[in-house]
Amino acid sequence: ADKPVGTYNVTVELDGYDPATEVVTLSKDETEEVSFTLVQQLGTLQINSTPVGAAVYLNGTATGDLTNATLADKPVGTYNVTVELDGYDPATEIVTLSKDETEEVSFTLVQQLGTLQINSTPSGAAVYLNGTATGDLTNATLEDKPVGTYNVTVLKDGYDPATEIVTLTKDETEEVAFTLVQQLGTLQINSTPAGAAVYLNGTATGDLTNA
Repeated sequence: ADKPVGTYNVTVELDGYDPATEVVTLSKDETEEVSFTLVQQLGTLQINSTPVGAAVYLNGTATGDLTNATLADKPVGTYNVTVELDGYDPATEIVTLSKDETEEVSFTLVQQLGTLQINSTPSGAAVYLNGTATGDLTNATLEDKPVGTYNVTVLKDGYDPATEIVTLTKDETEEVAFTLVQQLGTLQINSTPAGAAVYLNGTATGDLTNA
């Protein structure tokens, strides 16, 4: 554009960048070119979570970082900060990052829980989860258990142990039902002379020695 000759303070401004100014002198019938390389404004995001180890996402894109994470030299502006950790609800917060500032975001993650319903026939079997006794006997309702995969084992005297692998999901009840197999053996009852009636625990079996 045609401008009167003379001296000018030329300034350019762009969101997220430092303003830049240069003094130029315009002469008659000349074209004075002014070029700026703008400097981006940067800050630091400090992303924390309890528990740690959650994946960090900025505006829906994975950063490759895990909490607790320091993300330096991030362009100023507004960010949707999301953290995700297996077994916990995702958490999101909107933060505004300013030039040369450190913006700290801290999340307390909520564990995802479900219910295990452990039944057996006969009942009264001890319940084990991943090899650890729960202190419960079937039929048992185990509430507020963290989601994930469990080796569920039940033990009852006189019966074979039984195990099943189950996957528990958030807010669901996973039912596991066992039909226990009784452990058996053979009694050989002899007498001299033979032909005596046999009783077990005071109850007649209907058998005679030596059968």
